[in-house]
Amino acid sequence: MLTRRLPLALLAPVLVAAPAVPAAAAPLARVPLPLTGEVVPSSFLVRGPVLAGDTVVFGASAGTGTPARMLAVPAAGGPVRELPGPWSRLSGGGAGILARSEVVTAGGEDRNRPAYTARETLMAGPVDGPAQTLGTCIAPVAADGARVAYATGDHCDVIAVRDLVADREIARWPAGDGARLTATDAGFRLAGDRVAWNVDAPGGTSSVMVADAVTGVARREPKPTDTRSYALARDGTLAFLRNTGFQEDWKHRIVLRAPGGADREIAAWSAWGTGISLLAFSGDELVVGLRQQARAVEHRAAADRLLALAPDGAVRTLLRARPPAEVDHAHPGQELVGVDVEDGRIAWMLRDCDEAAVGAAAIADLPAGGIDATAPEHCPRPILERTTLRLDRLARTTVAVRCPAACSGTLTLTGRSSSGSEYAVHPLAQRPFSLAAGRHRLRVLVTDEDRAWVARGVRHARPAQLALVGTTGTRPSSRLATMQVIADKS
Repeated sequence: MLTRRLPLALLAPVLVAAPAVPAAAAPLARVPLPLTGEVVPSSFLVRGPVLAGDTVVFGASAGTGTPARMLAVPAAGGPVRELPGPWSRLSGGGAGILARSEVVTAGGEDRNRPAYTARETLMAGPVDGPAQTLGTCIAPVAADGARVAYATGDHCDVIAVRDLVADREIARWPAGDGARLTATDAGFRLAGDRVAWNVDAPGGTSSVMVADAVTGVARREPKPTDTRSYALARDGTLAFLRNTGFQEDWKHRIVLRAPGGADREIAAWSAWGTGISLLAFSGDELVVGLRQQARAVEHRAAADRLLALAPDGAVRTLLRARPPAEVDHAHPGQELVGVDVEDGRIAWMLRDCDEAAVGAAAIADLPAGGIDATAPEHCPRPILERTTLRLDRLARTTVAVRCPAACSGTLTLTGRSSSGSEYAVHPLAQRPFSLAAGRHRLRVLVTDEDRAWVARGVRHARPAQLALVGTTGTRPSSRLATMQVIADKS
């Protein structure tokens, strides 16, 4: 989770109108994804989306390892804008409240060094501000309506719920009698008047605390064996995801537990090649993410699916997308990279070639059978036809490029050197390009000093990365390739 930023003009979100598809399927916005190489997961590049009142908020990184910009677009459609302020995590509430946190580290990036420290600041308020600081505990946060649930106290062992519109705290509880808050995975869930969080008892048993912000009453609910995650409904019902069995009987199971009631299984899937994520309740329906690898469905097409499960186990599909490809440049279709669910509404983010497409809709407005984003789509990108670049005595080299359509952008060549287990980068050249469709040879010039640096490498060569970032046709595109640069003796 490359230090180089895309030109701001290339990163600016573009509103897309799509009259040929149902309104629920038309993206609210598209943003170019940054240069990633071939195998960097999309989850490192985007964050969110989250629903915050009539706004969808999401993050898009300018490059792997760089902070993501926080962006907002009206859920009904409109211009995309950038929100100010640092952030690392975010959660949205139906009253237009946005809670965001920022983790600041000191002492370098090595968590095992004594000088390493981390501090998180939690801020919350309307999407366009002002935001108030709620605390500095490193723990997740949950927002619903105008309320925010978070960890606080000198030892981060107190759970508080605050109403941001009324500007008052409405309830707080100790994390658990004799139990310890799981700080890095507190598992906060906030649904109306109910708030829930994970606790670990001294004996190693794991439970969920469920509290009512109106009455102040809290109850402890032991987790079923092998529970992976849980969701909370407004009436206090819990949904648990279990992973049980062995060999052919290895399954993901979804179990409901009403307040004071017994566990009741409503769905199960084979766990072989299948991943399940509990997202949230929408009314009495539970929205679930299902990811199946190709080998798990034999000759059928693999797909990511968003499903709505009724209390009686009835299933309906909300959205279908393609699972991530094994390599970035061979991505076959749209990949689901983020979802948020609010009562009656859903927001999603799809990776579509070198773009992220953000959408939102009322669940009731989704087309019959859900949104289908599984159609394979050609991703136009420049093709680099060499893996070796030779610098002549005048410090020149030629890059062979094939453009499937007119392509333009910036070419960057960066050398690398190693010392033990550490790598250092050495900028060699950067130049703009604008090419018609077809094969081309781009002349690249480095300095005499840089040519001498290459010549000091093993066999007068250095490993390097060649990046092309810009557009192909009308769409954003990026290409990153590992090269070898050789200082020719001739």
